[in-house]
This record gives sequence, structure tokens and C-alpha cells, in this order.
Amino acid sequence: MSRSTLIIATVVVLAASAAIVGWTINTSSQTNKEGANQSTENNVVIKQLKISCPSVKEFCANAQGIIKDQRYVGLGYKLSSGSAIFAAFDGDLTATFSAHPIEANGKTTQQNFKIVYLDNRSINLRAIYLFRGKAKDIKTGKISKGELITVSGKPIKVYDNNSLIFSLIPGYPGSNTPTILNKEDFE
Repeated sequence: MSRSTLIIATVVVLAASAAIVGWTINTSSQTNKEGANQSTENNVVIKQLKISCPSVKEFCANAQGIIKDQRYVGLGYKLSSGSAIFAAFDGDLTATFSAHPIEANGKTTQQNFKIVYLDNRSINLRAIYLFRGKAKDIKTGKISKGELITVSGKPIKVYDNNSLIFSLIPGYPGSNTPTILNKEDFE
């Protein structure tokens, strides 16, 4: 590749990056302005529903906010391997998995983790659980609040080595915007 071609390619990449950053900042500020009332409404809904802690008490007392991208916003905590993961409310469970590339020692590998969706359309609520564990050990179908879903596994490196990420989406299926939770949101 010639030097001039390399310079042109670099300029194009920088321009595209600047455009994406500008778009992200603009959408983020729009979301913050438009989402201010929605956040207040969501917090009222959550407090009225009495959400159960999705895991051991240490999770709800010590979990920290995790924001990795617009899709995964929630609380994260490094549980001991084998810690219980519970249904936060009555609903229907479905499970899938995701794989993310990670770099270690100059090599890129993939780290798999599970995604469990707990949906209750009668109260317009969705919970999302991200964790590592064995797929055969995950309960699916109808589940009651406080019932065991599965147990936690190893930490998820791409989520700051937390072993459980829990997100809540009030207004589902009309909304796909997770709400920021804190320990006061759980019973």
C-alpha cells in the first residue's frame, strides 16, 4: 500500500469515527432529555412491584452499576461460583447465549455466557440476567417470584469480571430501555 493511500485511509477512518462519536453523544443527550420523565415513572413502577433480589443478599447490597453499551445496563457483582440466581418476579423464562471476543496473552478467544429473559407482559416488565453457567441447569418456562433459575458460574471478563449482571426493563415490550437500579429497588 502506498503512503498516500495509507494517509487517505487514515483520514477516512478518523472522519467516520468522529461522525460516530458525534452521533452517539447526540443520541445520548437526546435520550437523557427524553428519558428523564421515563426514568422517574419507571422507578415508581419498580417500587410498586416489589422486585425480589435476583441472587444472594450480597448482590442486592453490594452490586455496582454496569454500562457496557446501550443494550446492557444493569447491576453487576462477582458472586461465589454456585451462588443461587432467582426470579425477581413471576413470569416466563427463556434462555439463550452470547459469545464475546476477549484478548489474553496476545491471543483472542471467545468467552460464552448465558442470557436469561424473564418476561411478565401483564405488568409490562422484563428482567435480563447475564452469567456464565451450564445451559442444562437453567430452568425455562413459567416461574414464580423467588424460585431458583440456576446457579452462577465463573466471572464474565467483558463485564468487569462480574459473575451476574441484572437489568430491568419497565414498559416492556413497548420499551427496550433498561432502568438503573440500586439496592432500594429490591424488597
